[in-house]
Amino acid sequence: MHVHFLGEQDDGLSLSSHHALALCASGVEVSFSPPGYVNITQARDANVIHVVTRGPWTHPLFHGVFRLRSIGASVVRVWTGEDVLWAQWHLPSRTAAHATARTGVHQFCRTEVERDRLATLGITAQMLPMVSMNICVRSKPHPLPRQPTILSYVPLDKSDFYGCDLMESLVRWFPDVRFLILGESPKTPSGKNLDRRGRLHKFARTIQRATAVTHARRDQTLSRLVLEALSHGRHAITTCEFAHAAVVRSTDDFIEAIRRLSRGAPFNLAGRE
Repeated sequence: MHVHFLGEQDDGLSLSSHHALALCASGVEVSFSPPGYVNITQARDANVIHVVTRGPWTHPLFHGVFRLRSIGASVVRVWTGEDVLWAQWHLPSRTAAHATARTGVHQFCRTEVERDRLATLGITAQMLPMVSMNICVRSKPHPLPRQPTILSYVPLDKSDFYGCDLMESLVRWFPDVRFLILGESPKTPSGKNLDRRGRLHKFARTIQRATAVTHARRDQTLSRLVLEALSHGRHAITTCEFAHAAVVRSTDDFIEAIRRLSRGAPFNLAGRE
């Protein structure tokens, strides 16, 4: 069995990376085309093509998928909340989504919110479980750090979508709180209490160094980082309704949630359920 991945890089953080790791653990061969490019020679030899766009459809990706379908390749598209927003508000992306779906590309998503939004666009998607190699509820619990520490994710070139402006405000508002920023975006905030992290090979250890994670993406759908944090007994501050997480709607809500945690947060045992 061989699965070839299109659309995302294998950086250890992307959705495709986590799916590839899970498949490798089951003995499946995986390969990647670089983002923005479709290696037809390599992809056509695979049993399944796995596509995540993470933004608007690009012409190379669009034509690559069409060509692969024309030679009978089995193609699976896995939607993210970001992709759904592009399909809702960007006509070329919506047109490409409908066109590829008509060719027989299988459609999958990870949350009910994404499934329902796609249904309003006339796209039927099946639900997939959230996959992460960093979700572990059986591991030995690690205590929360002594210094209140907030972990966030700001990927390359998507700082606005992931709430970089909010993080800048929080870093200034809480000088005694440590902030860990994942990702390689050049627009990440600055401050003496901020520590940037790029590509990580020991992601679970980074989660264990945090008190809580923040999730401020504009799509307001469930984040994998939230599930990862909860599984390690950390707290989560998120715009998405989820059990054992602090649900917020505004900057003031984020500030109040961090203020409560900085006063002394207990291990989030309920989050590991």
